Amino acid sequence: MLTIFHVKHPSLEIISVKIDGLNSLSNNNNPMLVADVSIKNPNAASFKFHEAATEVYYDGTLVGEGRAAPGEAGHGGWMFWLVC
Repeated sequence: MLTIFHVKHPSLEIISVKIDGLNSLSNNNNPMLVADVSIKNPNAASFKFHEAATEVYYDGTLVGEGRAAPGEAGHGGWMFWLVC
């Protein structure tokens, strides 16, 4: 008996994005962009992924960057926080 699996691409969904540490009353602002990201894996098997990097640009200038640790996405999906 031969079983053939059609491998599907995982999908990435941004659940929410917020800005922490922005204080308009102080000149010592150090805001942090926090994004809640979900990877949905439609396959019957899990897959591993390497560290992911994200860069945030404003008006063509790099204003932040973030990293997500390597991991494994099970067949039901996997959630992680991405902080920039």
